[in-house]
Amino acid sequence: MNSKTKYIIVVLVAIAVVVGVRFYFGGPEDNWICDKTGTWVKHGNPSASMPTTICLRDYGDTIKLITPTADDKFSSNMTIRGKATKEWFLNGNFPIKTLDNAGWIVTQGVAVPEGEPDALGFVNFSSKVMPFSSPTLKWGKIVLWRDNDSGRPEDEMSVTLPIKYK
Repeated sequence: MNSKTKYIIVVLVAIAVVVGVRFYFGGPEDNWICDKTGTWVKHGNPSASMPTTICLRDYGDTIKLITPTADDKFSSNMTIRGKATKEWFLNGNFPIKTLDNAGWIVTQGVAVPEGEPDALGFVNFSSKVMPFSSPTLKWGKIVLWRDNDSGRPEDEMSVTLPIKYK
């Protein structure tokens, strides 16, 4: 075997090792990814069904909504639950409102912290939805926003998520 053939074999083995290590340590390729619009998107061919939690992209590292899930139908007397970092609770709580698809306010409330922050700095919160008349439009959105006493645009944070009304 000449030196050129040996060199080609060594290069091919090195490439095979690099590719093998990448796939071994690279994690699963078949899963669900939350895109920038807040929609679950298939990546590859996931074996699990689409997650039922609402995906948050913009502030996913500071706030997470637990209920309602993407499959829940939003109704009166429902409790909104989630986790948020302390920066969301500037005045001890933060406002929540729901809108119909035309932008009219259906109900509003306040997210109240429950307990102390966990190891990752998240505080559980809940907000009991006040009774409301079912809107004529079946789709709407829930808006979570941080109080911004300073009025500075760089301090504004909000998350808007789609919901289905009962």
